[in-house]
Amino acid sequence: MRPCEIRNISPPDLPQILEIENACFPSPWSLESFKAELKKEYSMTVCAVDGDQIAGFLIAWLLFDEIHIANLAVHPKQRRRGIGELLVQYLLDRSEGYNWIALEVRESNRSAKKLYEKLGFRRKGIRRNYYVNEIEDAIIMQKDLKAKN
Repeated sequence: MRPCEIRNISPPDLPQILEIENACFPSPWSLESFKAELKKEYSMTVCAVDGDQIAGFLIAWLLFDEIHIANLAVHPKQRRRGIGELLVQYLLDRSEGYNWIALEVRESNRSAKKLYEKLGFRRKGIRRNYYVNEIEDAIIMQKDLKAKN
């Protein structure tokens, strides 16, 4: 398999991004939410592209001394290729000057938790009933970046 190219998301990408979002999450973000992210100065919006198809995307907020991964998804047909890891590593490679990076992950999402642990994230807490529609807890995971910088 050829490696994916990582690039910024642009408005013409949004139909494919929304397709991935809807395939991955029971309570997906809206098109308006993605449009708003593209306009925020503090939002990093990148996608992994395989040919002319978007295989996955990452949205992170770069806030003061911290980074927060707000959304990460890989198309179900593109999973098990390392695309999620590629996207998170892309972000980590651009994290100089930040102290830590955090995210919430569904308690039931074992594969995502395993990926984050592989990349050095550690469980820091729990948000009870964070996913309201599904009544599921979120695990807060965090990676200290200070040692790197």
